[in-house]
Amino acid sequence: MGILDKHESGLPQLNIQYASCDGCGLCIDACDVGALLPQTSFDTGLRPVFNANCVNPVRRCNQCVDSCSSQACSVGETWLPELDNDRCTGCGECLVQCNYDAVTLVPSAN
Repeated sequence: MGILDKHESGLPQLNIQYASCDGCGLCIDACDVGALLPQTSFDTGLRPVFNANCVNPVRRCNQCVDSCSSQACSVGETWLPELDNDRCTGCGECLVQCNYDAVTLVPSAN
């Protein structure tokens, strides 16, 4: 899928810029050095932050809301997407689907 890169330290690094992570586990199976471990529940540890590029005063695109399989995104009163952190898995689909560079993924505070 192209979402794992080799970090300068030599360890794998998640790179969700062009493809989201669906938690299939194939990378874990393919890792012959044991650097990747299965999780009890799928979560990349990343969370989207939405910026003002998203706000269109004429029409909302709703791409992040419509593409979120865990229903973690909704549009609030300010028209900016709001995140339900408990539902979010950090898959990055909202970033991939955004045509306005309004989404940044950051490490989760949890």
